[in-house]
Amino acid sequence: MREQFLDSGRYVRGQWKKFLTVAGIFILLAAATAWAMVLHPDQAQEMMGILQENMGRVMDEEGNIQLFRLFVNNLSVAGLGVLMGFIPFLAAPLYIILTNGIVIGVVYGAYLTMADALTVPVWKIMLVGILPHGIFELGAIFLSVALGLQLCFQLSKKILGRANRSLKEELIDLGWAFVLWVTPMLLLAAVIECFLTPILMELLL
Repeated sequence: MREQFLDSGRYVRGQWKKFLTVAGIFILLAAATAWAMVLHPDQAQEMMGILQENMGRVMDEEGNIQLFRLFVNNLSVAGLGVLMGFIPFLAAPLYIILTNGIVIGVVYGAYLTMADALTVPVWKIMLVGILPHGIFELGAIFLSVALGLQLCFQLSKKILGRANRSLKEELIDLGWAFVLWVTPMLLLAAVIECFLTPILMELLL
């Protein structure tokens, strides 16, 4: 198992360019969305309402985030990022980054529109409310999309007759990377978001 973990680590490190590209797209899109929300505050509040309704899927009746629901939800998003890699030529996994970037941008932009009414700076709210679990959650999502892009590129090369390794080998490496890296990161992120983030936000506010 140790050898498998090390081999998987090398495979994951090989995706660093795709990972950074995905992260860059996410940051740019989140910033652009936040700016758009500041320019259109009414739409920002409307979008926040929609996001809060969607969050109901991972909450109980009292409004508390449920660990298992959150983990399964995030795992399904990451899994979709990989599975979309089976669509050749289109770089479809980037769709996951587009939606996540918009979500973060909407949240940040909505808080910016309410900055005058808040007792705490917006950057502190985002730092405490997102960063602790976001490091692992977004890292896992970025990695899953990078893996999906790798699958997309390899499948496209296979169709064009330019593949330098078998698709079976790629799928095995990709599967281990998802199990050994993406899944644990999402589990850790869910634990932090459920138990640590609420405490930090309560202390902040």
